[in-house]
Amino acid sequence: MIRPLNTSGVSLKEYWKDYNILKDIDNIKMAWEEIKPSCLKGVLHKIWPSSENYGTNCGNLDMLIEEISKIAEVGFDNVDPVSVTEVSESHSQPLSNKELYDLAQQLTKRKKEDENEKDLGTKEMQTKDLTDILSSIDMAAEKLCDIDPDWERSSAVKRGIRDMLHPYYEILQEKKKKLKQLTLILS
Repeated sequence: MIRPLNTSGVSLKEYWKDYNILKDIDNIKMAWEEIKPSCLKGVLHKIWPSSENYGTNCGNLDMLIEEISKIAEVGFDNVDPVSVTEVSESHSQPLSNKELYDLAQQLTKRKKEDENEKDLGTKEMQTKDLTDILSSIDMAAEKLCDIDPDWERSSAVKRGIRDMLHPYYEILQEKKKKLKQLTLILS
């Protein structure tokens, strides 16, 4: 819903005048497609704590740790349940000041390496460019839906376009997520 407003120059009032139930249903459908099953399971556990459909299919933590260590043995040497337990416990503890400082140093180093890569001529998609392009395509698909009297056909085309561009939407979400994490860490 907000994507077309970012670059179109359409006022909010004009946008809402053009907004209808069909567009609302499309927005709801796209929002439901973005919800992951793990999120739904977590919500289910919050509203129905006695539910057995929470988390993983493993009945207890020991079984889960054993399964993780077996899977990890395929690609790594010397993985045992004790080391899996240590790693999982280390992630539940807050970071010390020194660890936070080291993490900030690593991020700064990575940022400098990324800048050096860009200097070497490596072309990378920029978040703003990707946002502008995807927004323009969304607007064009909306206009197509508006002018086509056959709702099923235009809706199928719009879904097809979104499906084809799905990898780019994922890239954009990852870039925004990384940017948000970086700003939180460096703040």
